[in-house]
Amino acid sequence: MTTATVEPISVVEEDPYPVGIYHDISREQYDAIPALNWSTLKLMHKKAKVAKFLMDHPSKDTDAMRLGAATHVAVLEPEKFDSLYVVAPECRRGTKVWNSFVEDHPDQSILKPAEYNDITWLGTAVRKHPKAAELLAAPTQSTEVTVIWDCEGMLCKSRIDWIGLPYNGPTVVMDLKTTIKELGHRSDQFDGEIGRRFYHEQMAFYRGALDSISPAPRPFYILAVEKGAGHDVAVIEVTEDQLDAGRARYLDLRRDYQWCRDNNKWPGYCDGIAELELPDWAMEPLD
Repeated sequence: MTTATVEPISVVEEDPYPVGIYHDISREQYDAIPALNWSTLKLMHKKAKVAKFLMDHPSKDTDAMRLGAATHVAVLEPEKFDSLYVVAPECRRGTKVWNSFVEDHPDQSILKPAEYNDITWLGTAVRKHPKAAELLAAPTQSTEVTVIWDCEGMLCKSRIDWIGLPYNGPTVVMDLKTTIKELGHRSDQFDGEIGRRFYHEQMAFYRGALDSISPAPRPFYILAVEKGAGHDVAVIEVTEDQLDAGRARYLDLRRDYQWCRDNNKWPGYCDGIAELELPDWAMEPLD
């Protein structure tokens, strides 16, 4: 696999965080860049007061985040997986055997056997999916691509899971999502989850980032994998209409965020006296 720049880089030398597309920024470096990202912006879907609290009190790494990072490597960079992750020995933590094992693997994250097996099975399922395998075999591709960009005068940053240039066709942008939902079009299936979790807005945010640097037509896909038995896989295209709708929504969020930040006001549900609205059934007499 060849890893290469698939988009041009725009650089302003005097700016410590110049706008552009980068392929060598670590997660730690990315997190330190003082710019608005999607993880922060999507909080504005909540009440601004709640969003501000969550911004000021970011969650620490959870098991879900740890396993998510391992899954990303297993699917998008499988050649790196065994150098970054190792299976835990069959012993209790804190024992001599455990401590010795940790010392012998200073640069690897330790996964429980069940975690390791599930993640590797998931990666195998993706590579057995015809379209996913075709895309991930692109001769030119990059993972964890950082884009620093200007969104209506506000410095923003995006970290895109995967950008590739297949043998035929335009550059492809793809985001990996695992789900407990069944893949399908019903509202209680994964298509409904895309709307509820604002994934189309996230993909539109990525399109805005790339187009601000290098405008070009390019497809945006969600690589969806079920966490359940069998690990069903789908490559789902987010259409232009859906991306346009997502763009309108994330721009509204950005403007709300800027107003709150500039005015140092993060309103809750109601700052005065709220009017009670009861459902009809609560107003009906009892039989």
